[in-house]
Amino acid sequence: MSDIKVKIVIVLFIVAFLVRFSAVLTMHDIHAGPTRAFGADGIEFNDLGYQVALGNGYELRPLHPTAFRAPGFPLLLAGIYFLAGENFPLVYVVFCLLGAVACVLTFLIASEMVGPTQAAFAGGFAVIYASSVYDVTVFASENLFVVCLGLCVWAFLRYLKSGSPTELLISAVSLGYGILTRPFALLLLPLFLLALFWKSRKSAKVMLKHAGLLAFTALALVAPWTIRNYNVFHRFIPVADNGGSTFYGGNNDRVLHDPKYYGGWISTTELPERPLIDAQPDEVSHDHEEWVLGVGWVKEHARSMPLLCLYKLVRLWLPDFASANRKYVTMQVIGVTPILILTLLGQYRCLSRRSYWTIEWLTLQGVIVMTVLTALIFWGSPRFRDANLPVLMLFAVIGLEALLSRKSTTHNPSV
Repeated sequence: MSDIKVKIVIVLFIVAFLVRFSAVLTMHDIHAGPTRAFGADGIEFNDLGYQVALGNGYELRPLHPTAFRAPGFPLLLAGIYFLAGENFPLVYVVFCLLGAVACVLTFLIASEMVGPTQAAFAGGFAVIYASSVYDVTVFASENLFVVCLGLCVWAFLRYLKSGSPTELLISAVSLGYGILTRPFALLLLPLFLLALFWKSRKSAKVMLKHAGLLAFTALALVAPWTIRNYNVFHRFIPVADNGGSTFYGGNNDRVLHDPKYYGGWISTTELPERPLIDAQPDEVSHDHEEWVLGVGWVKEHARSMPLLCLYKLVRLWLPDFASANRKYVTMQVIGVTPILILTLLGQYRCLSRRSYWTIEWLTLQGVIVMTVLTALIFWGSPRFRDANLPVLMLFAVIGLEALLSRKSTTHNPSV
């Protein structure tokens, strides 16, 4: 890494950390634990981490093991609590450090694709991106997942250029823990395999060897948790059993007809079929019943699905207006909307110019496509979108370049 890149990395890390730590001090009591800012997510993540640290197992109630929450983020909290007790100030410092690392990874990913100046802008966008700053003030799994995704994508891009098994191994390990943190990351495995097959298409031996390394390593990290779930519940649960509540909560009459929830999500406790869910004997059966109800609703409303999918797409790319916190909504509008506009403009530029139709750029587009697919299946969560911070910021830089070049052409018609 050149001296200039090292200096940029250091500056980005320090500034990103200070911005995030200032946000924690301003917006939250650093000695207080999680709130319901993201529903029950943060509270349950914290409780699970604390119980694991105490040696009580992965459970929210005594002697009731659970698989409702993916384990990646709670296990990070468990490590902190095991070493330092339930030390909330330390947790927020760790969140800020992770946020700073995410900004550095954004710069490193961009450095693989564009020049150092543009890459520095991508890192700078990540530093000020309001959603990323806000995440460190709450117990959001994005704090960990964005780092996993960033490291995974950066190492994979380097592998595509160098063919190094070491870089592919780093990508696979990051992907595996990313799946344990946010299970939707499992969709990235076939995407990366397709890119790998294309890169190694001239050598079947190398193709199979590297594909095996990627798939085996990533899934090997997930396998112990899957085995644990089978031993506990006697069912095949790869990571978590909350997919049914997410699916049914994002596919029902309310999110189709109620303007407040268009393309969004609503707790299944507020849906009329809830008694059927409550009648189930355990959380795995709950999940199964919610899948049955959700799939049944989709089949009955097949003609309405294009409209619902449109709602989901719109919600995915809008600021998070659903929040009851008006200050948070204002922050989203000011600190997210301009960068998202640049991101969409950048994606369009990359798709419309053949010079960007390389395996590296198409892989980055694929990361966004997998997120869009997740939103269409479940719901248009801005959190799904923002979990792709490093990739979003890179496309934002391309969008900025497109905007500036258009202005330059307008002012200089002869160009």
